[in-house]
Amino acid sequence: MQQNPSIYNIEFYKFQKNECKKLGSSSQHSFLWCLSGLGTLLTTQKKSFSQLEYLYFPNQYTLKFQADKVNPFIIACITLSYDKPTINHQTANNFIQLKLRSSDPLMLLSDYIVQHLRSNACTDESRTQLARVLILEAQHAFANNRQPSHLMASLELYIDQNISQKISIQELAAVINRSPSQLHRLCVNFLKQSPGNWINLCRIKKARKLLLTTDSSLKYISQQVGFQEQFHFSKTFKKIVGISPFKFRQSAT
Repeated sequence: MQQNPSIYNIEFYKFQKNECKKLGSSSQHSFLWCLSGLGTLLTTQKKSFSQLEYLYFPNQYTLKFQADKVNPFIIACITLSYDKPTINHQTANNFIQLKLRSSDPLMLLSDYIVQHLRSNACTDESRTQLARVLILEAQHAFANNRQPSHLMASLELYIDQNISQKISIQELAAVINRSPSQLHRLCVNFLKQSPGNWINLCRIKKARKLLLTTDSSLKYISQQVGFQEQFHFSKTFKKIVGISPFKFRQSAT
């Protein structure tokens, strides 16, 4: 039995272009982050993974990574031996992903552990101390990442980046590692509306901006904000704004 946590190993994975590889361990917890490049996590929903993104997943769990065709990633990994759960997380997946800054404490600590273990002979006591600090720092970072305001900001960014595409509730929930029902509760509690209604609000918000700042046709704008039919766009716009997109543009001139 591993009574105390301990840093087990550090690894660097330099992927070839378009290479696929499974990372994880049957007996160690994994903390890993992207040093450079980019690629994809091949889960039930494909998720991008790029520089300064950080992942935790528990023992007996692996993730499949695929490197970019042009700029493949280099991934650093710290594995930790411990019989107990290290991060208390309730997500739709068995892993937690978040975007960090280079100055964030968890990133600084992880970089320090890697450099320290590469350049120094490390005692068992030191490995245990480093593991405990890593767990505490990760718990703090992931707890902050679960705050509703942080989650909603991540969702809004994803919607904005994919505004011209069809966005399913399952796809949106996967962005923050939640189930569709968890996403629904989050939106109802935080925004007082369903995820579907919120997506439409974001689409119409973008459409209003395009109507005010461009001379593009209504058909083109409807396609740019994710409506396949102009009629559906105009109907949704009027329902939310109160007037048709044509009258909205007229009123602003």
